[in-house]
Amino acid sequence: MKESSWNEKVLKRLLELQTLKEINGDLSNSEIAKILNEEFQLELTSDAVHGKLYRVCDKIRVSETMILPTYERYKRSIHDNSITNNLPELDLAGKKKILVLSDMHIPYHNRDAINLTLNLNAAADVVVISEIMDLGSQSSFAATDAVPLELEVEETLKLLELLSARFPLVIVIESNHDYRLARKLARVLPTEFNLLVEETNLMELLVRPFRNIVFIPNWFVQIADIIICHASKTSTVSMKVVGELDQYFKDHHYDLGLAMPYRVLVQGHTHQMGVIYKPDLKLFEGGMLCKIRNWYLRLPSRTSWSTGYVVLETQDGKSLLNRCRECVLPSDSQFDS
Repeated sequence: MKESSWNEKVLKRLLELQTLKEINGDLSNSEIAKILNEEFQLELTSDAVHGKLYRVCDKIRVSETMILPTYERYKRSIHDNSITNNLPELDLAGKKKILVLSDMHIPYHNRDAINLTLNLNAAADVVVISEIMDLGSQSSFAATDAVPLELEVEETLKLLELLSARFPLVIVIESNHDYRLARKLARVLPTEFNLLVEETNLMELLVRPFRNIVFIPNWFVQIADIIICHASKTSTVSMKVVGELDQYFKDHHYDLGLAMPYRVLVQGHTHQMGVIYKPDLKLFEGGMLCKIRNWYLRLPSRTSWSTGYVVLETQDGKSLLNRCRECVLPSDSQFDS
């Protein structure tokens, strides 16, 4: 058969016949060749059908559609409750770099800002992150868009996969949006059914496939003389929240099991960015890495959201205050301009 005879119509018809053969098993290669010869006035042999035509035909075959490919790849580990990714004992000898990210609110994350942040801090030793998922579909907040939960799961897994490949250790601390699913279940399920539901924190499940990502079921974590937190606390007064948290930690350090004194405190959640200098102490509010939401622009607000992150450095377990800094990035509108 001449090369010019292998046109698109012949290939598509062969795909139909080949698929029928796979389903019913009642067509031989000779019978397929006979059908093609009659329909297209060709002179195919069974060997031609078995050989080149099959190989070329496979290139146009529609494979099984996979709606959530990343979830499908990791779902066995995600639902394996025997997996526990424990926080290892940190080796803080020498100089270490800690990258603090907060308030991505997937699927409303600012991809450009996140990519820029990760590239600017590619040599970080530890990444601490909070408020990864928005879980708006599980919220009773009227202004929240009902983006399907499946989309959030898929996008979150892609981010976790990237972080796991790029950094030695990633620590995820619990934050207020993580509770949205549990609250939704409490609203829609009878009380006796709620008693049977043990796993309601999606982040705790989604980190399971990644051995170097650890979920901390707590709203703060201490690394050396640094406290990183995501307290569900806001204020219209700039930097008031982190100042109040500083006093809270100092008042309750014994009950919270904190090593004192700490020299750096970083708070997420407010979407504001700034730093307070105190003697031998820096207090940060760490900004956000999500897009500015429409509801924020519609509702009058006395707060100003800032895109950015905080990066910290330590030397042998002691924070280098002059190397701990907040980093302001362009907002999503500035990236688009």
